[in-house]
Amino acid sequence: MCLRKGLFHENIEILLSTELVNLEGEPGKFQATLRQKPTMVNASLCIGCGACSQVCPVEVPDAFNAGLTKRKAVYLPVPHNIPNTYVVDMAACTLCGQCEKACPTPRH
Repeated sequence: MCLRKGLFHENIEILLSTELVNLEGEPGKFQATLRQKPTMVNASLCIGCGACSQVCPVEVPDAFNAGLTKRKAVYLPVPHNIPNTYVVDMAACTLCGQCEKACPTPRH
């Protein structure tokens, strides 16, 4: 059975850049506390085309690859992300606006 198939189940909600802070309760009745980090990209509008990353002038060491490669300030945090949504590293971003200009998604 393909594990990716389970990700599209009606009872599963994928929350990007979210960590579990606390979990209480018993089976069937859990109370979860989550912390969601800002991604600076609207996940409902991002189509994952990568146009933003291609025009980004900033390059920093890629932590996913133990710093052996470079990534842009706007990037996919994990290859084959589901959903395939980019994030902006605000610590590296120069606020040049090139990524926003390159985005093909209408922002109305």
